[in-house]
Amino acid sequence: MNKIPKPELIKIAVAGHTNTGKTTMIQTLMKQEIGEIDDRANVTKDVKRATYEYEGLQALFIDTPGFQEANTLFYMQQGLMKLNSVLEKKLEYEMKAWEAIKSSDVILYVVSLETVPDGSHQAEIELVVSAKKGVVALFNKGISKFQVTTESDVVAERTTRIEQWKEVLCNAGLSKNFIFEFDAHWYDPDRVEEIYSAIKECLPNDKSSLFGKSLLAFQQHQQNKVKTACHLIFQCLDKCRQTITVQTSEFDYNQEKSREEVVLQMSQLLNDAITDFINNASELYYEVAVPSNVDNAVIKNPQPNTRRKTNIRELLIYTGSTTGGLAALGTTLGVAIGAFASAILTGGGVGILLGAQVGSVIGTCLGGVWGVVENAQTDISAQLSREELGKIQCTCVMVIWALSQHGFGVGKEVDESLMARRYEIVQEVCSATNFDWLSADEKNIIDQCTNNLSELNKIPLTQIANT
Repeated sequence: MNKIPKPELIKIAVAGHTNTGKTTMIQTLMKQEIGEIDDRANVTKDVKRATYEYEGLQALFIDTPGFQEANTLFYMQQGLMKLNSVLEKKLEYEMKAWEAIKSSDVILYVVSLETVPDGSHQAEIELVVSAKKGVVALFNKGISKFQVTTESDVVAERTTRIEQWKEVLCNAGLSKNFIFEFDAHWYDPDRVEEIYSAIKECLPNDKSSLFGKSLLAFQQHQQNKVKTACHLIFQCLDKCRQTITVQTSEFDYNQEKSREEVVLQMSQLLNDAITDFINNASELYYEVAVPSNVDNAVIKNPQPNTRRKTNIRELLIYTGSTTGGLAALGTTLGVAIGAFASAILTGGGVGILLGAQVGSVIGTCLGGVWGVVENAQTDISAQLSREELGKIQCTCVMVIWALSQHGFGVGKEVDESLMARRYEIVQEVCSATNFDWLSADEKNIIDQCTNNLSELNKIPLTQIANT
């Protein structure tokens, strides 16, 4: 049987000075963990190749050792110096990087905005350009570096540093159209598409056409991912807006048992809907972050296991059906959901904030906002209000937004204050329209969530990070 030929992979060499975040950059672009990340210089000592055939894009990323003596290698390439045993040892990393660059189709040159460009960088860039390959420059560590200073200082210092690097790069022959800010601690879907489009323009015609086809598939996949994410939000809201009805018994004179059963079923409904959403959203955006044994991950956590009804039932028995007790139930469910989120999402901050927000919603709802409605003394019904559904929608949108922009910077923890800032922004965006989540159909809910995410993605990352 004849095998179907495998499409040719576009070879992308990722080069730059030592400790600029090249490996992290590849991980963020690929959304996969490859190589070793550390703040030490020359952690990547050998050329490493990582095939990227995810989301329709066909590429081979080549992680190269960082330059330290590029000026010496450049002089040698210009015939101004001759290679000897001493230089050969001194230029070990440079030679490995240079060979990888020469074998590539295009070069991603990674710059750290933590560093002011000097003469060594000038020689380094000229060396890369001398390979006569297309070069796309990425400015890394721009957000992570400057988010600790005041807003006015951020604007001034960032602008100065960026202009310094642009001048050096353009003087070496790079086009401004091929220079991008892209912090590897973040994943900006729109910026990623711009980077890949620039790579396509840098390639020779035949390979540009090949890469262009896979780029279209990648773009379509990105659009489908947003649609899927919004559908997950709809599914969660659709479950949460169900009416819970419990028939009363003639022996339940004060209807206390029936009320407790309504509360139990409503709390379990919200719990299951939200934990299912967290699980599915995490799988959609960050598959490697989701343990194959999600239930075990929750069971091992010292917080209550959200998958067991007995926890909720025991809590009801302990607290009774008073308003204070029901609010406590919401808080405990929120803690459990937060623990579940921390176990499967990319950072503890997401789980902590999510648990707090959801716990507040559940506690408020079970405390009486949504009400327990008696119907001719034959049954008791309960349903969330449109306002409480709106809070859950905000939380779900916040999770999708955070996951879609999560990068692979050193450490995976998402800062809790940063997530709180995200939630504030999401609230402003999502509450701008008086949308009726209680009665809206699937299409309208998905369209509304799509519009919310589109508006959120227009917000500069620096505005989110610098709080």
